[in-house]
Amino acid sequence: MQKDTNIITEALLVDLINTQWEIFDKDELIHVMGIPDYDKIEDRIIVNSKEVRDGVQWGRVDRMNMIRIAVGLFDRGEDLPETLNLSKFNYQVKEVFYVLDRRPEYADVLKIDLDNLKIYESHMLLSMGKDFFFNRIPIEKYRFNYKEYIDIIRAYDYEEKILNRIDINKLKGHNISEILKGESYVKYFDLKKLTPIDWIDLLEERPELLKYCNIDVFMKKDIYYLIQLVVLFYEPDMTNLIFKRDMSEISPLGWEKLLIYNPDRFIDECDFSCLNELNWANIKKFKPDLLVFKL
Repeated sequence: MQKDTNIITEALLVDLINTQWEIFDKDELIHVMGIPDYDKIEDRIIVNSKEVRDGVQWGRVDRMNMIRIAVGLFDRGEDLPETLNLSKFNYQVKEVFYVLDRRPEYADVLKIDLDNLKIYESHMLLSMGKDFFFNRIPIEKYRFNYKEYIDIIRAYDYEEKILNRIDINKLKGHNISEILKGESYVKYFDLKKLTPIDWIDLLEERPELLKYCNIDVFMKKDIYYLIQLVVLFYEPDMTNLIFKRDMSEISPLGWEKLLIYNPDRFIDECDFSCLNELNWANIKKFKPDLLVFKL
């Protein structure tokens, strides 16, 4: 009977704390906060109310509940109460990720050994893009894979300082293309890694980098990639490259692009019978005068 009474009393207190904690004065609140299971009290009540927070017996709060409360306080721009001592627990990096994302300096409070992280932990922290971790983690000692490297590079907004500290040889062609869109760090990379697709993707945003492109890469691959390259530029005119290839390999989509780009140059070479209705619909938008060739 006594046990049932205690359960009912606790349930009533939890409900009052979660919904009407203001009905208690300071001393009453300190008293009632010593009774319930803190797992049943909503984190937002503790985070949003200093009065409730002052009554919390932190020794009875679950270690991960403390982390959630800490994150909530940081999001409100508040510091942790002195009685909330996170340093007494041996947290793993993944458990305190959101704390460190908001307050990187808490790595010291939490006694995180930044010199001896597991590789996934170093990747996790560096992917935050914080100067604190850039300066404290020995990046060079870790051998990340190319996906992890590009995560870190993106986090630091492609800055040169991060390129100086990673193994750029691990990066793929499409990673290099992505980086070069932001800054011209050509000197860092082996551009032979770039495929025609990588080059097209890059040159669409950075046409001035054409001077670094090895055109031979396009001459050895599907002719459609060469067409994509040619139609990107009016200067320099690279249409002569198309005539060096076997033009019978050009698809209807390829002819569509060439006719829109420079009809005078390719009109005599095109077999218009290969074009479908969709090709003609697109051609009509840009070169309606070519409709006279529609069979």
